[in-house]
Amino acid sequence: MNSEKGDVISDLPDALICYILSFLPTKEAASVLAKRWKHLLAFVPNLDFDDSSYFHPPMKWEKIRKNSSRFTCFVDSVLALQATTNAPLNRFHVKCRKVEDVYYVFDWIPKVLKRGVLDIDVYISMGRSLYLCHLPSKIFVSKTLVRLKIKIMDGFYIKVKVMFVFRNLRLHLDNFVIKVIMFNKLLAGCNAFEELVLHNWNWHSEDEPCSVTVSTPTNVQKFARR
Repeated sequence: MNSEKGDVISDLPDALICYILSFLPTKEAASVLAKRWKHLLAFVPNLDFDDSSYFHPPMKWEKIRKNSSRFTCFVDSVLALQATTNAPLNRFHVKCRKVEDVYYVFDWIPKVLKRGVLDIDVYISMGRSLYLCHLPSKIFVSKTLVRLKIKIMDGFYIKVKVMFVFRNLRLHLDNFVIKVIMFNKLLAGCNAFEELVLHNWNWHSEDEPCSVTVSTPTNVQKFARR
């Protein structure tokens, strides 16, 4: 980068730099920031984490574990940095192909909920948890969420502790386990959902998978079970 281009960037307002960075994956945003602008990462409103770059080219399992730890440490550091500000957080997206423990990822959710996050999207294709992880119940009392999408190939457990009312929430849950009583609580909020899509779940003590899609804006509800 020549000095002329560097001066152009230097003249940009911090708010505009943060806006530009919000369109980049968070790892790339962090890497392009010069030392003098590192503090701006605390104000980026959209966080997109993807661990795929940590596992190329193919490597042995010991190296995979090490890089998985590097990825979780990076996410931890960004969330810790952003926690020092009162800046709004619009989006928190995480895609993990290899994670040592799903609980690491679920621990991040309450942290972004405190920030008033609007959009959460979590996809985990492989984890090494010995037990099904519980989706943080604080999600169901959030007053800011407008979109929540969770898909974990190893599965996860949902427990709804309180009745909740979401306004215009788009909810997508895939590959989870739930008790019948919890399922009833979940469906009780259907009238408050803009969109509700549930796929591939099992009852807590049964093995029968199910799939259901509910569309409330047009008052049309479709249920499919297999």
